[in-house]
Amino acid sequence: MASRTASNSSSAGALIDKQLLEKAIYGDARSMQETASPDSSEQLSVISEEGHQISHLNHVESIEDDDKAITSSPGGQMDWRLMEAAIIGDAVSMKHLASHDPDILLGTTPQGNTCLHIASVHGHEVFCKAVLALNPSLLAGINADGETPLLSAVTSGRVSVASVLHVCCRDQRLDEAILKQDKNGFNALHNAIRSGHRKFALELIAAEPALSRAVNKHNESPMFMAVMRNYADVFEKLLEIPDSAHVGAHGWNALHAAVRNGNSGEKCVVSGGTKFRPGLLSKLGVAKLAFCHKCDTVAFRLYL
Repeated sequence: MASRTASNSSSAGALIDKQLLEKAIYGDARSMQETASPDSSEQLSVISEEGHQISHLNHVESIEDDDKAITSSPGGQMDWRLMEAAIIGDAVSMKHLASHDPDILLGTTPQGNTCLHIASVHGHEVFCKAVLALNPSLLAGINADGETPLLSAVTSGRVSVASVLHVCCRDQRLDEAILKQDKNGFNALHNAIRSGHRKFALELIAAEPALSRAVNKHNESPMFMAVMRNYADVFEKLLEIPDSAHVGAHGWNALHAAVRNGNSGEKCVVSGGTKFRPGLLSKLGVAKLAFCHKCDTVAFRLYL
């Protein structure tokens, strides 16, 4: 019989079978059912609450050494008990483990995730704050996908956690962690925009204008992505940054996207015509533009 660990998390409140936890991390639902004992329905419920998050961005991972000792070498394999605590947000157990061995917090999974990555993906804000109070260097950890905990949080839609991590990065002056791009070239602003978190995107633009200059491996700038999604407020704020990138995929730029995805599908109205960048117009090739002036707006219609 696999050993059991008591959880102090108010959200879990159940005993989670260690072998069952391993199956959950593998993402093997059939094996989970076979492993579960007749009285483990509550355990399955606890894991299934978070199960849809575990698979995100290769955070589905195995625990290869179930009998690992409580101590660990810095940067070594993560203790399975710490992983469990991070998954369910059990800050009390995490602190207990760290009190015996502070370096245990530096352990990583086979995919390079730290306990902060895992807790961030699951939206455990209290856990994140608690572990950062013990070791703020975790903010700079990078997993196999090239993600910092901040990137993992934004990509997973955990905006409140991402906001906390962003503030912590600023407090620690970790500019590189804030501006980090993942293996596909997406930074926190890219991910905020493509995930529909407009308010957080605006916060990032105001606090970190340098994020606006990055392009991903598809040559997409945050401005291009914002216009493709008709996020006029985000677009206008990006337009105010003189050196923000405006390029897009397939040789397009933000104006191409604006014309394609405007209010009517053919035009885009931009408040304050003086903000318009001639550089965008010059890259439209042989396309013809008709300019319609009305009050303080400029409308662009592309005729192919």
